[in-house]
Amino acid sequence: MKDGDTVVVDIDLAKSFDTVNHDVLMNIIKRTIHDKALSSLIGRYLRAGVLVGAH
Repeated sequence: MKDGDTVVVDIDLAKSFDTVNHDVLMNIIKRTIHDKALSSLIGRYLRAGVLVGAH
């Protein structure tokens, strides 16, 4: 607001990963990130389930 911006964009990134092809994404990540441990961790995050409504 200080800069005079008047537009706000709100997006839900979590839902966007539902439609991303994980194989394609992982191939891009492996070409970009050469740390196998990190790319493996990202792959595990992509395959992890989501626990909804747990308290």
